[in-house]
Amino acid sequence: MNKGVFPDVPAGAHSVTELAVNASSLLEQSRAVSEHFSMFGQDAADFIQKRLAHNINTFNALAKCRSLPELLQVQTHWLTEAFSDYAAQMLRGTQLGNLAPGARADRGRAERADA
Repeated sequence: MNKGVFPDVPAGAHSVTELAVNASSLLEQSRAVSEHFSMFGQDAADFIQKRLAHNINTFNALAKCRSLPELLQVQTHWLTEAFSDYAAQMLRGTQLGNLAPGARADRGRAERADA
């Protein structure tokens, strides 16, 4: 009697058929991971470009400063902006990490291990 995932397939062909199903599943998982890393990389590149633009604007503003209070104001603005940008980027990175293929399963295993 032929039981299994594909009952109409001859018994000797099950291992080949199951290998094909496993290969297809692995290919789909690999594609999902690749897309996720691509999205993560694009987000990082966008962040770097944004910070470089802000830094260039700050250097230009610093070059135009004519007094110490003006210089301190530019520095304070840059520091506040940088802190806000980096905090937001860390949050986005955490959110993207939580969206990663398999992240929920890994988190669930970790939570069960802690219990």
